[in-house]
Amino acid sequence: MQLSVHLLLIAEALRSASCLSHERTLMWTIKSIADGSVDIRGVPGDPADWIVNGIKRVSNSYFTDPTSKQISRRLALAFQYSTKRVFFSDQGFKQIFRIVLEPVPSANGTVYYSVPIEVVYGGISTQVNGMAMDWASGSLYWTDALYNWITVANASDYNMAKHIVFTGFSRPMGLAVYPQKGQLFWSSIGAVPKIERSTLGGESRVNFIDSDVDRPLGLSVDYKAGHLYWIDDLRDTVERVPLDDPTSRWTMHIGYRHSLTGKLFGLAVFEDFIFATDQLNMTIDIFNKSSGVMIKSFNASVTVNLPKGIPYDILMYDSSLQEEIDSDCNRLRCSDICISDGGRKAHCICQEGSSLSLEDRSSCVESATFRMPQYLFSVGEALCGVDVIAADQEYVPIDVRCFYNVSGHRMVALGFNVYEGVLFFSDQKDRVIHRMTLPNDVNSSAIDVIVANTGYVSGLAVDWIADNLYWTVEDRGLLMVSRVTGRYAKVLLRGLDRPQSVAVNPLNGTLYWATPDTIYIANMDGTNAKILVNIPRSQFDGMVLDIRADLLFWVDRSLPGIRSCRMNGSDLAIVLRSDVTQNMTLLDVTVYQNYIAWTDGLNSVYFGMTSSSSSSLVNILRGVRHAAANTSHDIITYDFYLQPPLDPGKTNPCDIDNDVHGCSQLCLLTPSSGSQCSCSAGFTLVDNYCVSEPLTHDFLLFVDPYSKIAYQYDLNPMTPSSENVDGSENGRLRGIALRSANIPSLVAYDYQLREIFWFDEDRLKNSVKQISIFETVHYHTVSTLSKEMTVSRLEAVDNYGDLLLTDSATGSVFLISLANTNNLQKLVMQNVYESAIAVDECAGDIYWADGVTNDVNRCNLSESCFSDSAVEFTTVFSAWNKSRILGMNIVQSDEEKTVIVWTENEIHSLRNGASTLLLIVDESFSLSGAVMADNIIYFTSAFHNAIFQHDTKTKSTGVTVDGFSEISDLKLFLSPCRNTSYTIAPHPSAPYTESAVQKKDEAKLGPGAIAGIVIGAIVFLLLLILLLVLLVVLLRRRRDKQAAETAAYSNPTYDRLSSIASTLSHMPEGAEGFSSPYVSFNNNNEGENKDSPFPPAYNDLYFSDEAIAATGIFDGYLYTKEVPECEKKSGLPFPEVSAVDPAIFLIGAAGDAESKVPARPSTGDDPSVTDFHPSSLPTDDDATHADGCNGFSAKK
Repeated sequence: MQLSVHLLLIAEALRSASCLSHERTLMWTIKSIADGSVDIRGVPGDPADWIVNGIKRVSNSYFTDPTSKQISRRLALAFQYSTKRVFFSDQGFKQIFRIVLEPVPSANGTVYYSVPIEVVYGGISTQVNGMAMDWASGSLYWTDALYNWITVANASDYNMAKHIVFTGFSRPMGLAVYPQKGQLFWSSIGAVPKIERSTLGGESRVNFIDSDVDRPLGLSVDYKAGHLYWIDDLRDTVERVPLDDPTSRWTMHIGYRHSLTGKLFGLAVFEDFIFATDQLNMTIDIFNKSSGVMIKSFNASVTVNLPKGIPYDILMYDSSLQEEIDSDCNRLRCSDICISDGGRKAHCICQEGSSLSLEDRSSCVESATFRMPQYLFSVGEALCGVDVIAADQEYVPIDVRCFYNVSGHRMVALGFNVYEGVLFFSDQKDRVIHRMTLPNDVNSSAIDVIVANTGYVSGLAVDWIADNLYWTVEDRGLLMVSRVTGRYAKVLLRGLDRPQSVAVNPLNGTLYWATPDTIYIANMDGTNAKILVNIPRSQFDGMVLDIRADLLFWVDRSLPGIRSCRMNGSDLAIVLRSDVTQNMTLLDVTVYQNYIAWTDGLNSVYFGMTSSSSSSLVNILRGVRHAAANTSHDIITYDFYLQPPLDPGKTNPCDIDNDVHGCSQLCLLTPSSGSQCSCSAGFTLVDNYCVSEPLTHDFLLFVDPYSKIAYQYDLNPMTPSSENVDGSENGRLRGIALRSANIPSLVAYDYQLREIFWFDEDRLKNSVKQISIFETVHYHTVSTLSKEMTVSRLEAVDNYGDLLLTDSATGSVFLISLANTNNLQKLVMQNVYESAIAVDECAGDIYWADGVTNDVNRCNLSESCFSDSAVEFTTVFSAWNKSRILGMNIVQSDEEKTVIVWTENEIHSLRNGASTLLLIVDESFSLSGAVMADNIIYFTSAFHNAIFQHDTKTKSTGVTVDGFSEISDLKLFLSPCRNTSYTIAPHPSAPYTESAVQKKDEAKLGPGAIAGIVIGAIVFLLLLILLLVLLVVLLRRRRDKQAAETAAYSNPTYDRLSSIASTLSHMPEGAEGFSSPYVSFNNNNEGENKDSPFPPAYNDLYFSDEAIAATGIFDGYLYTKEVPECEKKSGLPFPEVSAVDPAIFLIGAAGDAESKVPARPSTGDDPSVTDFHPSSLPTDDDATHADGCNGFSAKK
């Protein structure tokens, strides 16, 4: 890039003069004390000559036009002699320039000529103090003390650069390269002053000098002697060490200096001389390299005719300092940057945002890693980013990249985890929180909704250590927490006054949040909350923690401006005032190193630079504006700077497999490197595990798709309630974790099986799954469905063992038989959309609303519900002139069958052909579900994560339960139907296909059919005889073991165990195993006993409980193991079970149908079950064995 301005090279006529040219020259930068302009000054010739005989010529250069001259502030210097180029940093233009020197004939007077000046890099800070050139590779290096990084760039290109060192130091200053060895040296003067060494690519970093060093500034390498020199400004020394032995240290003290801060700055070594810039005396000092004796000191301005000034960097421009190297860079032809590895070896690297091609290792392609550091900000319907150097790109174009744009949406709060490459943002149009993987392709699947129906999310914060997400809900006064996947969401704090932003410091386990005039601090588990800052009549908003600087910044819209304090609340200060911002409306703030950025509430982002203290803002640098007329809201710094790692030696207290050894749901950090396990609503914490006591009847059922939990809300106030875990009136809430779920959006319950069924959405496939309410570790997939189906309703037809589901895409309804889950049967109803269908299990009726006519119809499963049925369905309600029916449920306790239906904002009851309006809600409420128990209506909204209730007698309305990621599919389950006598009609056997439901032709009875009936009758008689024989054998076995049976029946645990056999009849064929707190089995068919009362596949059956660590059934016998005190486990879900004496149980095939113990197929072992196998049981009659904690007692 070439500027429109040129250099003016001046030769003074006072002496025999020359221009700044391509010849041996001592060069330094100098700042005029008259007008502040900075230029390059030089003394050409051999220093061995002019040191002794005096300076004969002086060279000078600066911008010709007055404006550029006033702006320019040249500082650091470097050169490449073979290309005749000099490089310098300019803190005024905030760029790095290069010029090409040309020889100029000597002349008296002033000689002018034009030299193009080109930009190497745009966007440096005002503190680029060190620069060095690897002349072999053509790569330029520099330090930036404000951005805290070291950068390398292709010296022949524009902005082709990469930051190679950017952590573990503060305020880098001096810089030197050693291409022959492939080494890079730099000094830093932050909290831990030191000199470091690495490769020229920034790898293999080590502390080179880290003791007896206070303020190391300029560095220089003596290539011939193999020494590194540096200036220590506070120690008033010039020091050196051998490059291969940093312990052999030589120190030269400058005895005349008495300043506490010191003013030595630049350093150059050439032949027998050391050159240093003395800013206190404004001189160039020359020392003998061997003795350290000062040889000469002269005014940095050289002559009285040139402006007096303060010298900065210094170098010797000479070919002897850059020996020729036949570098591999000449053969590699790197597309971006070449790095010397020592000798002639080299390799290629790529600029920021690119990575090496795997094909040739020399060309670069766009990187799959999101570019950083960046400021990311939400601006209405877009998410945009800009490099942090935009603050200093005043004279070059700024690249603002909007990487996500959805028309009509409103992105507000932002959070991120830089270690995982993930961005979180709230969308206030849809009231959801998204999780986006960076970099993002908007056409890919890298964006997920993790929390829905959020309310107004004002702030997001990510705990990058424990992987938790925190957010504030302003309109509901909530502070929420969940895993970063959105799972196990819970209310951490409620009743807050319009909470705004939130910030976390997982390094010390503290949490911050802001309300309009107060900032609070608490432990990250919500405990020990207290006021940090309170300023009445303020309007606090966006907030950011600068953990490295121990500072908290936040917006105060009442100024308007930005305030700060220490993270403990001390040193309260205003860093940006309203008179500076011209009364702009500030919304959010972020920081990076010494820079600060904020949004203005319109469509702009502004940048400033802070001083080393928090008391003032040094300067507003510039701003950028989004093209669309949107509102810029949140802003973050996407970089490791705001998310520092744990200190070396410290371990992550949550870095454990949470599902096995640590917290089963949430692990929340606390101060002093501690942590606290926590549970979402509906669970109780017992020994780091979140447990729940499921209900079998009289409950509301709904599912949270993002927490992946099905919830039961107890409608029986006499039922003992779980611990109130979330601080609300949710003690009647019970959670059932759907561990295998992806997005469970619909839920159903089977009274007899006592199992939850759910519809699970996935990107690749949809399915229906089931799980026991008593054992949630293992699940079973009932059926896999076509992705083209839009399932909007799921019901369990309890008395049939079937499932009913609707397809809103076609308006069709289907039945899945649990006995043959691959057979999807189409039912007679049509035009069924949304949730406009309900099942009356007690009568075997299905009600549905026709989406075209709005009629409410009914059919019976034993008569008229199948698509090939000749019986017509019944219309029970017509002439509906309201809005379209979106859903319905049956009032189960009403013998006359009242149907509850809901529209967008109304709830009606339908009974005896008449409609009664029960409730009207606001049009913006958007009803999504309604059920009725007695005189109470429970209902949900598409835009709220709560269940509301309305008393039809008192007309009062309130919140039943809230604090979820989303509430989906509200249902009501009271007492199960008993004494039902109807049977289901035969199912058509043809499977459902995507095109249509295939129907069988009517069967015709012919001669072949008659013969088949006769043969079938004969087979039936033979089977009956065989059954009688087996029955006799079983009766004899039972008689022989009457004593053991008597002991079993007298045991209090028998009632629980005796129902297992009948429960097993509900097991699908081919199941491999199951486990629960009561029972498990392995279907390995080993030792199969045909005389067992259990199906052969279930002979290996095992039980466990608090006092029964292991029992086994083999060949029809139950073996129990008494648990000694040393093995008893506490906190299991069924503490009412007491220990049992060693006994022999023989479980018959029959059980109590009303007390079945649920059991489900499993995909693995339940850790709570001790698995006994037949080979481990006694084989001899009356054999017993006891061995401490491993003993068991068994008898056959």
